[in-house]
Amino acid sequence: MAYFIHRISHEWKVSYPLLDLGYLSIGWSDYRDTDFMSQIELDGESAFNEFMRKNNNSDRSRWSLWYFSQMKTGDYVVVPLFDKMFSICEVIGKPCSVLSIKGSIVKMTDGQEAVINDRGLVDDKGKIFDIGFILRVKELKRIPRSFADAILVSRMKIRQTNGRIDDLAENVEEALKSDGPINIHERIMNSVSESLIDTIGKYITPDDLEATVCWYFMKKGADRAWIPAKNEHGKENGADADVIAEFDDLGLVYYVQVKKHYGETGEWAVNQISEYNNQKGDEQDGITHISWVVTMAQRYSDDAIKLSQKYNVRLITGEEFVEMLLNVGLDGIENAVKREKI
Repeated sequence: MAYFIHRISHEWKVSYPLLDLGYLSIGWSDYRDTDFMSQIELDGESAFNEFMRKNNNSDRSRWSLWYFSQMKTGDYVVVPLFDKMFSICEVIGKPCSVLSIKGSIVKMTDGQEAVINDRGLVDDKGKIFDIGFILRVKELKRIPRSFADAILVSRMKIRQTNGRIDDLAENVEEALKSDGPINIHERIMNSVSESLIDTIGKYITPDDLEATVCWYFMKKGADRAWIPAKNEHGKENGADADVIAEFDDLGLVYYVQVKKHYGETGEWAVNQISEYNNQKGDEQDGITHISWVVTMAQRYSDDAIKLSQKYNVRLITGEEFVEMLLNVGLDGIENAVKREKI
């Protein structure tokens, strides 16, 4: 028996409903018409490597498909979800092409329907979702992350799609048996986070939010943090940064794009900050330049996530940002936005 972690934020409009139907999913739709999974079942890693070689695929992300192919009946899979929830599933089938359930209808998160046909998973407008493979699972428990210990919660934050977590077998088993939060700190943080998100939504303007990000960096020890001029000279191709922070001793410069969005933030923010880093980052030799996007939205689009991985941009949701604020302490935040009501 093995233990895995597997993220389904990719194509979440259909991957979440697929989980409700009893299927874990992954992308790689370009390979859905192949006998990839059968080859792996017969010849293991050698077949996987040969398949990737023939398809000229040497990208590190290919290993996410390998781990997916290794999930066997009886294995447990931890699935991080939105809203600080997670699921623990037991594998009850073999990984296979999404075409194996051709004819199935998936009710998407927006209430519309998608169907699985010869073209793949397709909505009524003809959009083909990047879902190539599925795995039959039985959901054992869907619970708040506060019901898991800190080690398991930390592992849920991995950036890659999936991985083996056999070293956390006991942590997973304890989470299955838990019937309440592990510690009071997590419960308090959850409650305060929700309140702070509401406060920011009601009382803080987009300009205030940029100032708050500056304030955060100063609280973290930055030597300087400022909001550059919107008409800054030399920017091209949509390049833009809302906040810049410098840590002299560490040799770090942070470029941050800040969005007061709700629901979802798209790839434009990633384009803006990655272009800015490309154009401005080379001006300082010996300095490491780090790109962030901070949004008050709950999530990022699939395209934004893909682009962030390509350009090494950290994506921070509203939930994550308010946790960062709480961790540094809110004393003095009113001086950042110059508003007595905060």
